[in-house]
Amino acid sequence: MKQYFSNPFREISQTVNAKTQITNLQKWHRVLAVIYAAQGLLVLLLSAHHDAPVKASYLVRDSLSSSVAGQTVWASAVHVIFNANLTYLLAAALFVATIINAIMSVKQLRYKDKYEASVKKGAVPLRWLNFAVSGGLLLVLVALISGVYDISTLGLMLTLLAASAVFGLLTERGGGRLSFVAAMATATLTGLVPICYLMHGAIYGDGRLTGYVYGVVVVMLAYLVATMLTVYFHRQKIGRWSDVFFTEKTFLVRQLVVWTVLTWTLFVGLLSA
Repeated sequence: MKQYFSNPFREISQTVNAKTQITNLQKWHRVLAVIYAAQGLLVLLLSAHHDAPVKASYLVRDSLSSSVAGQTVWASAVHVIFNANLTYLLAAALFVATIINAIMSVKQLRYKDKYEASVKKGAVPLRWLNFAVSGGLLLVLVALISGVYDISTLGLMLTLLAASAVFGLLTERGGGRLSFVAAMATATLTGLVPICYLMHGAIYGDGRLTGYVYGVVVVMLAYLVATMLTVYFHRQKIGRWSDVFFTEKTFLVRQLVVWTVLTWTLFVGLLSA
């Protein structure tokens, strides 16, 4: 039998439940902001100074080889543009996560209504901004300890990560299979770059990097892939991921766990005084 009239009490109940869930999410964001901030401060206070070079590769004329060969011979050269402070990179990633979670936790901001609407639709732009900026800083840190010093490669990795965030948001907004494939491809390629450098070290070097380096690289790749799979599960309404609030909490918990694991693995393995 067809139902021609909706149940107003059921609609009111669903609205109240959604408001309760939004309020609960904002409490989550407040707690997460405190946790990220505390970890960032601890990193700054307890870490030793550690730099990694960011370099530019280019071609120069090899005068000696050119005079011997009787023609111009080009050789590769490297210039150190600056030294990146790894402690500051890690702390910055945590503080960016702090700021974005704090913004999403404050009810009085003008963004409140947009935030509620975006959560209900399952597409939250600020979450993807967090993914791209905070995740980008951590990605650069992971890449640097893996031997990725070339500024062009680092820039390309950040571009791919930003593209994966855009495609992920488009997928959540109903972009279809093509946007999801693009999101997964760009995220996976981003995470594979440090792995390629580790493979080069194993093949052409002595392959004796400290174990934590391999761990953080694998964790970062797993995080990127898992994030895109969550988007797919939600869009396909698979199991509990059909619930927008469960999906949102999945994103929040995963990032907290991964950021915490990476932070203290890097601290113990590299940054501890």
